[in-house]
Amino acid sequence: MNKRRTLGFGIGILLVLLFIFKDVFFLPNVESLKGEFHEVTFVRNEQNTGPVIRLYVVSVGKKEDAQFEAYGNFMPHTKYGITTVFFFDKKSPIPRTISENEPYFNTVDFKPIAKYEKNPMGNTSLTF
Repeated sequence: MNKRRTLGFGIGILLVLLFIFKDVFFLPNVESLKGEFHEVTFVRNEQNTGPVIRLYVVSVGKKEDAQFEAYGNFMPHTKYGITTVFFFDKKSPIPRTISENEPYFNTVDFKPIAKYEKNPMGNTSLTF
């Protein structure tokens, strides 16, 4: 009777551990999103006196079914900081460098198809 109880307890612990490992290794990530996203460039301000500003340029292979907002939500965000993601069609010109100051890139030569922004209060917006 004691061996059965020990075996049952061991199997129970093993099942719990399997569920934990399954959740850890199969969490959704950027690669699992629809849209064929590829991060082209990134810049973050280095100052410690103001908000952390993160700017991303991302190419999109399949813009028709791309999950823009979900991609933006995966990007790091600091409390009271600003995270901005500019999405560009993979077939269009894409800036390879980005500045910390507006307008961030040459808006005459480069036209984003969407812009995701998470503001200092954590509210998000997606504009096309």
